[in-house]
Amino acid sequence: MHKTMAIISMAFFLYFSPSVYSQEEKVNKHNKQINALMERYNQEIQKMKDAGVFEGGQLKEQLKAGLSRRPMVGKLIERFPKIIDFMTEMFEDKNAIPNLLTLSSDKKRLWNFIYIQIFIFIFSFLWRLTYRKKSFFSFDYLFNAMARLVVVMFLRVYSIYYFFGDEVRPTYEVFKRVFFS
Repeated sequence: MHKTMAIISMAFFLYFSPSVYSQEEKVNKHNKQINALMERYNQEIQKMKDAGVFEGGQLKEQLKAGLSRRPMVGKLIERFPKIIDFMTEMFEDKNAIPNLLTLSSDKKRLWNFIYIQIFIFIFSFLWRLTYRKKSFFSFDYLFNAMARLVVVMFLRVYSIYYFFGDEVRPTYEVFKRVFFS
């Protein structure tokens, strides 16, 4: 018990202790890291384009061959071949992956998103407690379970759209193009 309290108090101290760097310096450092990562990504994509990987379905075959080496992933790809199409389209789209890399650039927005997700989890748990004692096969139980599922999924998807709509939109467009066309 004492070790646990010591670990918790140390984590609390480290989290809330004043930092050597100001918040602005931390954000600048993080943005530089993201910019360097995006630059490296763009260089790798350009190398692949120069090598002709994106032409003639070569990328799709390389992804399929690389992922099929793993037994579980190979079975998943065999069963759902659209996954490879989605991954290929993600690599070929010039905005999808770079926008996803910028998700963590705004720490305040990211923390607000995490707080909302925790709130949704607690809300869902408390809602579940309200109909826990009812019979599993009753209409009231099934209605509450389905309503909870729909509301919680809507809240989660909407919170992603609200906080990260601009970053996720290109990926959603690729997803829609591959799976719904």
